Amino acid sequence: MTWAVKRAPSATQGVVRPAQWIAAASQAYDAVALPVAKVLLAAMIVLVAVQVVFRYALNYPITWSEELTAYLFAWLIFLGATVSIKRDNAPALGVVVDCLPAATARFVHDFADLLALVISILLLVASGRACIDLMQQLSPVLQVPMGYPCLALPIAAAGFVLHYLARAAERIGHGPRGAGSVAMAAALAVLALMLPQDWLTQDWPISVLFGAIAVGFMIGLPVALVLTFGVVVVLLNQHQPLLIVPEAMFNATSNFILTAIPFFMFTGAVMEVGGMAERLVGFASSLVGRFRGGLLYTDIVASAVFADMSGSAVSDTAAIGSVMLPGMVRRGYDPAFSTALQAAAGTLGVLFPPSIATIIYAWVANVSVAQMFLASFLPAFLVVISFAVIAYIVATRHKYPRETPCNAREIARAFRGTFWALLTPVLILAGILTGAVTPTEAGVLAALYALVASAGVYRTISPRNLWHSLEIAVLSTSRVMFVLAAAVLLGWELIMLQVPQSLSTEMLSISQDPLVLLLLLNVALVLIHGVMETSATLILVVPLVLPIFTQVGIDPIHLGIVFLVNSALGLLTPPLGLVLYVAAPITGLRVETVARAAMPFLFALLVDLALVALVPQISTIVPTLLR
Repeated sequence: MTWAVKRAPSATQGVVRPAQWIAAASQAYDAVALPVAKVLLAAMIVLVAVQVVFRYALNYPITWSEELTAYLFAWLIFLGATVSIKRDNAPALGVVVDCLPAATARFVHDFADLLALVISILLLVASGRACIDLMQQLSPVLQVPMGYPCLALPIAAAGFVLHYLARAAERIGHGPRGAGSVAMAAALAVLALMLPQDWLTQDWPISVLFGAIAVGFMIGLPVALVLTFGVVVVLLNQHQPLLIVPEAMFNATSNFILTAIPFFMFTGAVMEVGGMAERLVGFASSLVGRFRGGLLYTDIVASAVFADMSGSAVSDTAAIGSVMLPGMVRRGYDPAFSTALQAAAGTLGVLFPPSIATIIYAWVANVSVAQMFLASFLPAFLVVISFAVIAYIVATRHKYPRETPCNAREIARAFRGTFWALLTPVLILAGILTGAVTPTEAGVLAALYALVASAGVYRTISPRNLWHSLEIAVLSTSRVMFVLAAAVLLGWELIMLQVPQSLSTEMLSISQDPLVLLLLLNVALVLIHGVMETSATLILVVPLVLPIFTQVGIDPIHLGIVFLVNSALGLLTPPLGLVLYVAAPITGLRVETVARAAMPFLFALLVDLALVALVPQISTIVPTLLR
């Protein structure tokens, strides 16, 4: 028998082996988290569908389904957030780090990841304690200890810790230089959170809050962790417990009204992978392709119609852009302008109902979702017209081609091929505007209808496509809602610091003229949208300014439309400009190139914003007539 000689482990092996274990644990967590989140979304759809059947068909409401759906929603959000962290595609502002020299940028990335690791550990500890405390409190309907639903947060925080540890271990495994960089970054990360207790003054907590947020943005932390970081620093500085952090974030996400968001996201995903987007493009082309530069108008029309199904600017840009942009480039259209047009047309997902941003505003401002949907129609069509004018000017100047004109029979054939897809927004809006169903129930009905149409009528969706649709919806929802949860937490801290009262006093001391206040608001929103997503902006800013504008006589519905048009502007404005980052990779262009080409559309949106702000009837006439 031969005996192998057992060698003593080298220093390198001692470092690499734990790194491999951590990496394996991170991979295993991720391999479980995403499938579980998909199953949770499917369960939510089934639960609400059953609720609709029992309520409307059997006249026997199920009292516990809404509460259970809300808790599943929270779990979906936080598990989905761990996947975004693992894949390093959580919303973040990287423009500052990208401008640094390579070596400095690597160190800043190390520091950001280690700071995120410290924040995640604090969140893990605080959420674990919160779950223990909440075991004594029963949920209103299900009567289960609240500690069990709240386990979503410590489980997600454990995932954050694993993923950030895996990144640190991977860098340490690269050699002494990587290990030294991580060690220095770790020391700075700990100091960033520990020093405020004895070093920073407690007299200026607002300065501490916004200083910490500014640092978080500059080093490229994910937006949700930036906002959490700011609140944690203030709480540590004031020697307050961190229990409010997980409690506020869980309360923000376990909300049944907001469960409409993943349902509309799923509807858009099904229509995208099921090929309905291509059918919409074909129908739009049959209507407007005959004009010079017909594909430009086709892009705008198809994006507007798809916006009525997905409610998401990002989904709109990805779905229509993947169909339209390759064909436009092949037909000789300028790639930069075509991509900019698609990015601009994608912003229509914020304006046309069932816009997710509209649902969030209605929830925050406590106004009717149906009234907001009605109010958004005219402003949305105003934006469509302004984009079409730009397309006409460019198409005429560059003599872009016309598509083959379609006769009435061909248009009718294209309409028949798209009929079942076009029926989706009709069902959504009819159900909500007539009050027959809630927005959440409309979202589920739309999702089920899209599934039936794709599988039964068009026969373009398979089990694999369905599984992929769930993934798209989970990741898109968690990106929005994780930021929203952190924004609610920051909003709570701002209220504790009495920022709304101070802001109201300051703004009203400048002027009480509604137009002046609207001008100030829009300037501030343009700046805020440069660093923050629409959902976070709505959560943070609306509660601060709504009482001010109500006091000077501005209709909350009108104010909401101003927010939405400004949000469309923010989606197209670098450095954050999400639709730019979605559209640019489709044609392989740099984001900076697309941003320059988008300047005419930014100008058009500014004009539209001015019209909407100065003429409130554009927003209020439709809901007033149909009230």
